[in-house]
Amino acid sequence: TEVPVSLHPDGRDRPPHLRPWRDGWRHLKFLFMLSPFWLFVAPSTLLILFSAVLFGVLLMTPPRQVFHLGPIWFGDHWMILGGGLFQLGYSGLVLGAGAALSSVRQGYRRTTRLLRWIRWAATVEHALAVGGAFCTAGIGVLAYVFNEWSEAHFGGLQEIRPIVLATTLLLIGVQTIFGGFLLTILGDESEAEQDREHAPEVAGPTDASC
Repeated sequence: TEVPVSLHPDGRDRPPHLRPWRDGWRHLKFLFMLSPFWLFVAPSTLLILFSAVLFGVLLMTPPRQVFHLGPIWFGDHWMILGGGLFQLGYSGLVLGAGAALSSVRQGYRRTTRLLRWIRWAATVEHALAVGGAFCTAGIGVLAYVFNEWSEAHFGGLQEIRPIVLATTLLLIGVQTIFGGFLLTILGDESEAEQDREHAPEVAGPTDASC
């Protein structure tokens, strides 16, 4: 129903307390804090996709050669940038999952099917298995580089791309293990909080029962 209203001017004789920049930033910060997807997941996914494309293109390019995209050349420097962006994006995904689980514990949102899957997948056991696989792959790439170095009689070596790949895999593996512990803690706390909220009230012992 539409109800007519009348606008009356402010009768106070003092200036308003509103500060556009400070109060606007506080409001925007509050919105971001309650939206882990836009704060963590969305930008992190873009970083991972961009770095994955860089990794794929440069690893398929023969060593000591660059990939040409029109007038732009992509070489070993871009591989280093891609490794850093991938690690940053992966850390953002872990933080986003932790923020989502924490928001459930604080009552900002309800548990969804995705959050239940994250709680199931982000256990310490799963994190150790996946993180161990990443670390094993990184050590395998490092072994390949060491073999190339030994064949070069431990002299000059141009294996920047494999080294960046191995470093990225090792760091992702360690982050997965640490992230598994963190998400398990947050998941257990949020699940316990929901169990307490939905638990039936139990009457305390009376004098007669005692």
